[in-house]
Amino acid sequence: MIINAITKFIEDKTGLYFKDYKKEYLIKGIQKRMKKIGVKTYKDYYGILLDSTKGDREINELANLITIWETCFFRHFEQFLILRDKIIPEIVEKKRKNKVIKIWSAGCSTGEEAYSIAIIIKEISHLLSDFNIEIIGTDISLKALEIAKKAKYSGKSISTIPKEYLKYFLKKNNSLILKDEIKEMVKFFQFNLIKEPFPLYQFYGQDIIFCRNVFIYFQPSSIKRVARNFFLSLNEGGYLILSPTESLWGLNEDFTLTKYDDVFLYKKEEKIPPKIREKIPEIEKIAEESEEIKPYLLKMKLYGDRGLYKIAEETAKFVLKLKPTKAEIYLLLAIFHYEQGEAEKAKEALKKAIYLEPNFALAYFYLGNIYLSEGELKKAKNAYKNVISSIEKGAYWGILPEIMDIISEDQLLEISSTNYKSL
Repeated sequence: MIINAITKFIEDKTGLYFKDYKKEYLIKGIQKRMKKIGVKTYKDYYGILLDSTKGDREINELANLITIWETCFFRHFEQFLILRDKIIPEIVEKKRKNKVIKIWSAGCSTGEEAYSIAIIIKEISHLLSDFNIEIIGTDISLKALEIAKKAKYSGKSISTIPKEYLKYFLKKNNSLILKDEIKEMVKFFQFNLIKEPFPLYQFYGQDIIFCRNVFIYFQPSSIKRVARNFFLSLNEGGYLILSPTESLWGLNEDFTLTKYDDVFLYKKEEKIPPKIREKIPEIEKIAEESEEIKPYLLKMKLYGDRGLYKIAEETAKFVLKLKPTKAEIYLLLAIFHYEQGEAEKAKEALKKAIYLEPNFALAYFYLGNIYLSEGELKKAKNAYKNVISSIEKGAYWGILPEIMDIISEDQLLEISSTNYKSL
């Protein structure tokens, strides 16, 4: 049935999981949208969703109907007490040199959670006088974010605000409006948590991520993907805070479950023993004797997957002394640089990879993607053209297929051809 195809498409695009009675809720939302835009059949509506120019906008409009915005200030107040009394002081003590603290409210809905965080930060500002605090709130729903930016609340949303924090609000009729001193502490923008590829460079370096009452709407495969991206986004020692009713048990083994009082949190701790660093010279000797770089690249990939980029780069320096002409090393370095938001370094590494292997199609592909994201359309088009040319001549892959999951040659050609024609 076409409606099942639409449901599956929406689930894949949003991560939301519509099971049993929830599927009826989704269908009603679809029907409302069809009536709104004058579409009579599910087939025609599916065509709009698949349209490259209209699809994303329609998904956003549908998301505004089917996502639930019910939330309130200081929900699960005990977690905010732990934030105030334990987590922030711990991070302050650890970050005496890099005095920036980043906090992300993921799936922030209409903003109550993000502003609750801001109020807590304001309350302990004496600890943070020389720190730069960055708080962001993201949600898939543009309408929810519009409410968040206005910062005007009423009803159940404000019923849980402790009296001592009412000083941060102005009262107007039956509503409360946040004062600018709190409002200006948070930046909101739209983001789909299951976006692929995940733009790690946008979120890298977070110290705390709140993602509460979001996973209850996701299917397990989506939770795994999002939790993995959260792990990579966090600094070592950073915290992921879920709702007390949510759990990553059986879905993610990267985090360490930590308990403060009666509150459970997920902490990013370096599970790779420090002794591995001591073994790098030993690995170097093995590689030198066997002329084998695969162990190095596997280590680099392992470190990179865990967000330990500095150790990955350290390993790369060792192997480059031995094998300075291996293009795969530079490609991995480029990926690490780009994930950290270092686009210039990523481009430089990719160009070195291409210099060493002129038919390195994957390197051209990544280079094209970076240029495209920067608006360098002519350079992007030329890069995609080189992907096509490299594949026609016989693309170089090296040992990358042995150490990581990579896009197939057919997919690489299809995407690059499409991008080349559209630029």
